[in-house]
Amino acid sequence: MKSPEPVHTTPPPPYRYKHDQLERPRQRTNPLGWLLAVLCALLWAIIVIGGLILAIAYLVFQPKTPRFGITSATLNAAYLDTGNRINIDMSILTNFTNSNHKVDVFYEDITINLYLNNTIISTQSIKSFNERRRMADIRNVHMIASAVTAPASVGIWLKTGLVNANSVEFYVQGRFLTKARFGNLLTVSYWLHGLCKIVVSAPPSGVLMSSQCRTKK
Repeated sequence: MKSPEPVHTTPPPPYRYKHDQLERPRQRTNPLGWLLAVLCALLWAIIVIGGLILAIAYLVFQPKTPRFGITSATLNAAYLDTGNRINIDMSILTNFTNSNHKVDVFYEDITINLYLNNTIISTQSIKSFNERRRMADIRNVHMIASAVTAPASVGIWLKTGLVNANSVEFYVQGRFLTKARFGNLLTVSYWLHGLCKIVVSAPPSGVLMSSQCRTKK
């Protein structure tokens, strides 16, 4: 009796899942993404280069902040009308000092405010002007307050100063846009605020008795 012949079977191929049979789609480059990346790189480059230019300019020119001050003041009139209305006539010589050795400055949008007991009573403007390095310029400002309504405390302050001390204390505030010129390549703009506390003797020929000023950005 013959033995049965062996049956040769071929193992079935391994099962492939559907996701293996599907080809993954190729990711296309988004033009908008490339554009944003280039713009960001350019922006960072501009910031870095600008910072380097500013740092070099400050090291070379060593800029200083211009100073605002009061050189002289003349109080021509100071009195109260009925209803506690204030009248002031005062001439002020403002002083703008550029102590830089290598930087010229340009002043514009110059506003001068006069305060009496923390109450603004007069505002004047000064025409824009250029100031060379290591120079000081004086500008005459005529401050007039005509029948200005103010709180009763301001009138009392004025009367007390004129009667008891034969003087009046004022605050003069200067606000102006300053443009510092670092040669012909770079101009830096910033606002400066000057504040002066002045004491002026009684009118009609009141003169400046003391002045304390500070200037800050």
